[in-house]
Amino acid sequence: MLSQLRDIVEHVSKVEDVHAALEMLVQQTCAAMNTECCTIYLANKDKQRLELMATQGLTFEGDTIQIGFDEGLVGLVKRTAEPINLAEAAKHPAFKFFPELGEDVYHSFLGTPIIHRKQVLGVLVVQQKHPASLVKWKSLSLSHCLRRSLF
Repeated sequence: MLSQLRDIVEHVSKVEDVHAALEMLVQQTCAAMNTECCTIYLANKDKQRLELMATQGLTFEGDTIQIGFDEGLVGLVKRTAEPINLAEAAKHPAFKFFPELGEDVYHSFLGTPIIHRKQVLGVLVVQQKHPASLVKWKSLSLSHCLRRSLF
């Protein structure tokens, strides 16, 4: 798994258009982790929020999705700079339902920070429809790859 994730990050880093690179990252991460949903949120420090930049698996209404640094599980990953791996995301006290995301079909949640030079630049989230914890080594591998290679 770790070598697959490294290969994905290496391919993505060669794409010059950031939006195309992020789309490629979510698509290839879904395939590598055999999951239905992968989403990337990037931090907007000035506005104190995370902005949805790329997704496979979420259907949302509107132009943009923004989550405050203090909101939900994605915000918690940003604030703590640590991965969160949950079988039933909705049962976590930090869970916040965003109806416009269309994520109510997903139970499992794996969020990992995207870190560069000790700064959390964003959050990558992987979700599954079945309520099962995404195995720990996937969380650690994904976090390790993103910390070392993405930006």
